[in-house]
Amino acid sequence: MNECFCTLQKVAQYSVKRREFAQSTIDFLRQNNFDGMVLQWDYPVELSLEHSALVRALIKAFANENQSNNKNRLIFTVAGSVKKQSIDASYAAIDASYAANSFNKNTDLLFLLAYDFHNGLEQTTDLPSKLYSSQKDAVDNVAFAANYWVSKGMPKDKIVIGLSGFATGWTLADASQANIGARASGPSPPLAEGNSEGGKTAYWKICDYLNANAKETVDKEHVGAYLTEGNRWYGYDNPETIKIKVKWLKEQGFAGAFLSSLDADDFRGTSCGVGVYPLLTTIKKALETDDQQGTEYSTVTTTLLPTTSQIDLTVASQINTSDNEGKHVQDGTDRKHNHVRACYFDGSAQNILGSSGSLAVSDIPAGLCTHILYSSASIDEEGKSM
Repeated sequence: MNECFCTLQKVAQYSVKRREFAQSTIDFLRQNNFDGMVLQWDYPVELSLEHSALVRALIKAFANENQSNNKNRLIFTVAGSVKKQSIDASYAAIDASYAANSFNKNTDLLFLLAYDFHNGLEQTTDLPSKLYSSQKDAVDNVAFAANYWVSKGMPKDKIVIGLSGFATGWTLADASQANIGARASGPSPPLAEGNSEGGKTAYWKICDYLNANAKETVDKEHVGAYLTEGNRWYGYDNPETIKIKVKWLKEQGFAGAFLSSLDADDFRGTSCGVGVYPLLTTIKKALETDDQQGTEYSTVTTTLLPTTSQIDLTVASQINTSDNEGKHVQDGTDRKHNHVRACYFDGSAQNILGSSGSLAVSDIPAGLCTHILYSSASIDEEGKSM
């Protein structure tokens, strides 16, 4: 559900409601056979203390439940935002929103939303999720965002780098001027009835444009791709740029990658000409190269789970947790782990492209993902999951 984060704020402010929320979350996860959750609270500006208190309440409840019933502990992860032009011209919103250094002790993984640095409302085109900085963009890139979280105390081996299967679109002011930085008159037009915003499409739709002779350019310096289709300009990642990004995150020692969203990839295998899930398959192959040689990585396991506009439900494994006094609790395991390959699925492609973007959960193939972030849960003002 797309409910405002003010509900979560009201819950986070009171210890009784935090405990109710934690217990209600455990009940929901167990009843539906999920393995854990992702807490996604985008930009709780000036509420970092409340956010941290909610994190501690959840992980403490998960640890206590594990000790009392002898079940595998539920996995607790968080979603980490990056700088957005619409919110702040710097990373000050991150500093005001999250006590990032506490996440190391209190979470299993951080899923970094390292994409959509630009949107179609901006007056010039740009790569929305470039890997490296440009002269124009010193901070609007994946490398800076990821290392910013590291500088705040989050270890690399708990950060999962987000990759997007969506393209960001503009309408060019002059179709003959189509380079990065070209003037735009607004976002690309909407592609589905009922979607009045525009400015987005799925990667499989990009393949349709390429099949119709649209021109693609790959920027290997900053790492991203773009194409022009008439007066429409789309920036995105393709298998070539995804492979470069995955190589980078492996070399840097990050925990792995996740793709948002499964239904933006060519899940039918009918558009891109290389089989089903070309983006996700590229991620899997690139990450598996070292994993099959027994390289050790910290964090991960597997399974299916849900998400909430405030709470994304997910899965993971090895952990350190802390109670309110900061005493550490470990799950007692000592095992080798491979890279995380997480798949996010929320049906957003259907909102953008209509029924042609509809993917059923039963169609998600086994083996491509170590984690599936699926579905959304909602809470009321008393902290009860609905």
